[in-house]
Amino acid sequence: LLVFGLLILLDLAVAPDDAKIVLWAFVTLFLLSSAMGRLVAVIGMMSDSWARAFPILLRPFFWISGIFYTAIELPKSILASLWYNPLFHVTEAVRSGYFASYNSPIGLTVYPVVCAAVMFLLSLALEPQITRQGRERFRL
Repeated sequence: LLVFGLLILLDLAVAPDDAKIVLWAFVTLFLLSSAMGRLVAVIGMMSDSWARAFPILLRPFFWISGIFYTAIELPKSILASLWYNPLFHVTEAVRSGYFASYNSPIGLTVYPVVCAAVMFLLSLALEPQITRQGRERFRL
């Protein structure tokens, strides 16, 4: 938000066509990344290997997030499998908000919010058990 806002204020970028959609997509991205970060941190308390392996597992998400291509360009078979990537939905929602003529077939922000809620609730459920196991593991 700061980067886009500053560029628009300095007249180095155009304002989005529908700022509410773009703002909601950024809020959705914040919720999704916070929930995923919390879940990864909780699971990382249980396993140091997981904490080291997760950044490696996360790298393909950069390529399948839809930054380099749009959903309209993809064949239906690939789009059907990428539909399950919540980050792809957020990317498409930002495009839909920026460009008036772009109508994304998968730019839903409800799905990423549901994914964020599930990850957050799962982390809340796992944290007490993991911290309890950690205390018992280091007890003399």
